[in-house]
Amino acid sequence: MGEGFIQSELDYSETTYRIGVEYDVAEDNLLYATFETGYRAGGVDLSIAAPTYDPEYIDAFTIGSKNRFLDNTVQLNLEAFHWKYDDQQVTYFTTLDGASSFPIANGDATITGLDIDMIWQIGRDTTISGNAQFLDSTYDSLSLISDPGRGRFDCQSTGVTNGLESYDCAGQSLLYSPDFGADLTVNHNIEINEYNLSLTAQASHRAEQATNFLFVEATNAKSYVTFDLDATLMSSDSDWSLSLFVRNLTDEQFVANSNVNNRGITHAVHNPPRTFGLRLRAEFY
Repeated sequence: MGEGFIQSELDYSETTYRIGVEYDVAEDNLLYATFETGYRAGGVDLSIAAPTYDPEYIDAFTIGSKNRFLDNTVQLNLEAFHWKYDDQQVTYFTTLDGASSFPIANGDATITGLDIDMIWQIGRDTTISGNAQFLDSTYDSLSLISDPGRGRFDCQSTGVTNGLESYDCAGQSLLYSPDFGADLTVNHNIEINEYNLSLTAQASHRAEQATNFLFVEATNAKSYVTFDLDATLMSSDSDWSLSLFVRNLTDEQFVANSNVNNRGITHAVHNPPRTFGLRLRAEFY
C-alpha cells in the first residue's frame, strides 16, 4: 500500500420489519395502514476528508383507502405517508484539496405526502385517469463540506475546521421532490371496420424542484407543464400497429439534471425538446 491509503474495518447489521392492517368497509371499499422500517449499511468512501459514512435508517408510516364506485366504473385510491430518515446517505459534488470530489454525507430528513389516483371508465370506449401528489420534504439536518471559500452551496457556512469549510443545509428540500405534481390522461378508442384507433392525450405538471445538492437557483428545475399525444392504429388481431406520437407538444424547457465543476461553471441538462415520431410494430409467425 502506498502513502495516503484508506483502511477501515466496518461491521453493520440490522433487523427490519413490516406490519400492516386492512379493514374492508364494504365490498368495493377498504382501508389499510402499514408501518415498516428500512436500512442501508454504511461503508467506505474514496474521500480522505470523509473516508466512512454511517448506515441509513427509515421509518415509514402509511394509511390509505382503495375504492370502486358507480358499478366499478370509477376507481379512487388515496394514500397518506410519513417517512422519517435517520442518517440518509447523500452523494454530492464539492472540491477538496483543490480537486473535484464526491463525498458521501449523512443527513436526517422528513417526507410527508398524499397520493391520489383515479381511473374513470366513461362508456365502453373512453377512459380518464389521473394522479396527484402533495409533498413536503425537508432535510432536518445536513452538513456539507468544501475547501474554504470554494463552497457554492446556498447554505449557511458554519466555519472552517481542519482546513475544511462546513455548510449547514438543514431546511432544504430533498432533490427531485416538488411540492405538487399531477398527471391527467384521456384515452378514446374508435373501431373502424377490422381496425382499432386509440387516441391518447396526457398532461403532466411538476412544481419547482431542486436537482443538485448545491441548492442554487441555476440548478433548480422551474415549474412546468408538458403535453403528449399518441394515435395508434391496430389490426383486429393485434399482429401489427402503427403509432404517431408527439412528446412535449409545447416545447417546454426545464432542467432535468445539473452539476457544477471545480471552476464554478454550472452544467445543466435540459429535458428533450418537442419530439415527433412514427413507430411500426409487427409480429411474424
